[in-house]
Amino acid sequence: MRRERLLVKFRLVVDEPVGSVIPEPAAACHGDHIPVREDEYLPMRIIVADHHSAAQKALVALLLEQPGWEVIGEAQKMDTLLELVTAQPAHVVLLDHDLPGNPLVEMIDKIHALDPGLIVIVMSSDPEHARQSLSNHADAFVS
Repeated sequence: MRRERLLVKFRLVVDEPVGSVIPEPAAACHGDHIPVREDEYLPMRIIVADHHSAAQKALVALLLEQPGWEVIGEAQKMDTLLELVTAQPAHVVLLDHDLPGNPLVEMIDKIHALDPGLIVIVMSSDPEHARQSLSNHADAFVS
C-alpha cells in the first residue's frame, strides 16, 4: 500500500513590523483534509544560520524540543548556508541578520532564487533591524 504524503504549508501572519509563521498541513489550510493521526504531518524542516556558535546551538536545542520540527542543517557563514539550501529541501531558514557574507538583501535574494518557496526568517538581537529585514524581502523577523 502506497502511503500518501501531505505537503506542509506555512501561513505568514503579519503584525507590523514583526511577522510570525504558523506551520499547518497544506490540505488543512484549504479544509479538504483534517489529519486524524499525528504521523500524517510531515516534519517542518529548518535550516539555522547564525555566526554565534553558542546562540546557534541553543536555538537548535530549543527547536528540536518542538514536536514535528526537524533541524536539517546549520551554517555559520553564507557559503555554507547556500550549499545547504541547494542540497537539503527545507521549509524555513532562520537567518542571523549579521551572518558573514553578502549584504542581507543579497543573501535573501540568493536564497529565494535557489528555492522560491522557502520561508526566510531573519533573527537579530536588535529590534531596529525589523523594518530593514522585511524591506529586504525577509518573510518574517524575530528579535
